[in-house]
Amino acid sequence: AVAAFDRCPRAWFLDREAHAAESTSTAQGFGSIVHALAEAVVVGELPPDIDALVERLDAVWHLLPYDARWQAVRDHNEARVALQRFLAWHGANTRECVSAEVDFEVAVGPDIVVRGRADRIELDHAGGLVVVDLKTTRSPPSDERVKTDAQLGVYQLVTRHGAFEEWSTTPGGAELVQLRKSVRNAVKVQRQHPLGQEDAWVDELVGGIGGSIRAEEFVARTNDGCGYCRFRTSCPSHDEGGQVIS
Repeated sequence: AVAAFDRCPRAWFLDREAHAAESTSTAQGFGSIVHALAEAVVVGELPPDIDALVERLDAVWHLLPYDARWQAVRDHNEARVALQRFLAWHGANTRECVSAEVDFEVAVGPDIVVRGRADRIELDHAGGLVVVDLKTTRSPPSDERVKTDAQLGVYQLVTRHGAFEEWSTTPGGAELVQLRKSVRNAVKVQRQHPLGQEDAWVDELVGGIGGSIRAEEFVARTNDGCGYCRFRTSCPSHDEGGQVIS
């Protein structure tokens, strides 16, 4: 949500507050199922075995509202590959995974509270806490952009403020694991290095968003996602929205 607001406050408002978006898509369902199966492995509900995961996948796949069978078959195959990548990465990971799908709520300032959920909480060998986010999108951000990725930055910010104090308050970095992308036959992992007190950009980002929400400032902000934004036809930043604001 922080990343969405930073990208375009207007789209964030229409989606999150005005609830102008359509119902849950098959892409969201795809991600939810893969995340649930990954969590089941971490908590011991399912063994780290592809056949066991696919058996559970098959049991719920028909619930996704695909328009055509070929789409369901295509995405089922992609889900299987994503799960295979997850198992290979999970098995080779040298950090200790202490929990999965962890809800948090923590104050990061005198009048700002951040709520969310972390896919995986891991501890590195130095005791730093690493938040890992499993991604099932087809288009990862650039490696350069990950250095200041809002979602990963917020995970490190809330770590520092005690969101996961049961395990550690020392940020050890954060990662995006791109389950639908591979690099040299391994899942693509994008890492944000540990943020210290001197990395003020994430504090300024969250503080600025808090100020904009209080002031009810939801400006349209042009970004590289405008081409597929569902609100483009009413957006004052694009010609398509001229009919609405004229």
